[in-house]
Amino acid sequence: MPAAGKDMLARKGGKAGRMKDTLRLEAELFRLALGEVTRIVPPARDDVSEDLLVRSVKYQPVIGALVGCLGAAVLWLAGLVLPAAAAVLVAIVAIMLVSGVRDELGLSVAVDALARETGREAVLARMARGAGPRGGLAVGLTLALKVVLLVSFPPGVAAVALIAGMGLGRMAAVHTAASTVSARKRGMEVLLPGVTPDGYRVALAGTILAVLALEFVAGAWAGVAAGIGAIALGQAFRIFALRRLGGYTAEILGGAALLGELGTYLGLAVVL
Repeated sequence: MPAAGKDMLARKGGKAGRMKDTLRLEAELFRLALGEVTRIVPPARDDVSEDLLVRSVKYQPVIGALVGCLGAAVLWLAGLVLPAAAAVLVAIVAIMLVSGVRDELGLSVAVDALARETGREAVLARMARGAGPRGGLAVGLTLALKVVLLVSFPPGVAAVALIAGMGLGRMAAVHTAASTVSARKRGMEVLLPGVTPDGYRVALAGTILAVLALEFVAGAWAGVAAGIGAIALGQAFRIFALRRLGGYTAEILGGAALLGELGTYLGLAVVL
């Protein structure tokens, strides 16, 4: 074979190898994100690098939307045999089982600590004790509002709202990690980003797709209103946490995700 032909084959082989390596890396990043958002796979081991965890964050809104798809499917199936309120409740329970109730637990712990204490060390110490009555009340009210709002929507809109809400909720957590320093890190570690710039753009693109689906099903301005609601509630919680704690924790991110989801439904209810 001529030398030029060998060089061409070598280049093709090199490109194919790099493509396989890229696909393996993205699959691993997706798996890491899946472990952070759901109980479908185990969470990341302690020996997984911080770099990989940060790069995996970009997939969280897409995974959130996929979990919302599961909830939408359960809502549709349950709606065939159950009243609307019961079907919505079953769908929400299904989502909580898949996600491991992480966001609900995060909101409960965060609200209880932020309501009782001020200052990073005091809030972190309170968080280490677990959830309290204030946090339980916050989660209960949040879940009750979700049920009431979803029941008020037409069935098709409620199903798509679950998908958009889960995606926007995870995006609220991503934005909190991107725009706020970690409260648990010390020294130079504080400068490490919670999400890369490219990862943020990927996360935002996936979220926009979920919002467009809601816009298509629920009509003009539905997606915009849902997005505004998610941003408003998620950012309000982020600012509150920043003033009391000076940064974010895993509990804060879970709370931001749950309140961002609730904000989606509140914004949608305004225009429907």
